[in-house]
Amino acid sequence: MSEPERRPVTHHVLVAAPLIVGSPSFGAPVLRVTNPGDLPNALAQHDKPVIIEVPSLRRKFQLLAYWQEARWWFIAWLVYKLLTTVIANQYHLDAEWRLKWKIERSFDGKITLTPTQK
Repeated sequence: MSEPERRPVTHHVLVAAPLIVGSPSFGAPVLRVTNPGDLPNALAQHDKPVIIEVPSLRRKFQLLAYWQEARWWFIAWLVYKLLTTVIANQYHLDAEWRLKWKIERSFDGKITLTPTQK
């Protein structure tokens, strides 16, 4: 008896890979903050996005991003203003730093501060 002819089997595989359009990690120069003391110098420039890699600082900015997007208008605004003032005082930043930077969260938990066009 002869063996039946074997044909190659094709499997269709779909791979889901997160892709963030406009993410600063795709070739654009970025500044990475690995020490809390580097934050004032990183935000003093207004050309490159800043990635926060310090866990304690990242938590503060994640909390700030949460309150920035909250739906309770007055309470969220009040907490957001309070947090921005605390961060500005603690790290000796310009009082209006929040107007010059947009806070973005990525899927892997990193915080990126992107300069605004103002």
